[in-house]
Amino acid sequence: MLACVNITLADTLPIKPGMWEVTTTTTNPLTGPRTYTKNECMTEFEYDPQEMMKGMPADACTVNSGVNGNTLNFDMDCDMAGGTFSGDGRFTVDGDTVDGQMQMQGSFSGQTMEMSMVSQGTRIGDC
Repeated sequence: MLACVNITLADTLPIKPGMWEVTTTTTNPLTGPRTYTKNECMTEFEYDPQEMMKGMPADACTVNSGVNGNTLNFDMDCDMAGGTFSGDGRFTVDGDTVDGQMQMQGSFSGQTMEMSMVSQGTRIGDC
């Protein structure tokens, strides 16, 4: 079930099935930079920015996305009680590697916040 119903484009980017190792670094003013690595078996997976919005209140977000070759670009705007945020990003799949980044800016109760995420992954074999 999708939490955001205002989707302009529903483009997704297919990812080769198998065992993937993905390292992600997130940065925000509350925690600073944090890096973690995760191994995950992906059987039939498509990168979809709508998935990031799960759990948000219905009708709170608008997500626009478009695929150009092996890259998916997206932007989003959310308006929730007490705050707004917007962001953009890109995700590129090149055979056995993936690379993604996202920037977000928000305002909550008069406070502004900027967050970022950078991910890099490698297919390390079959599941």
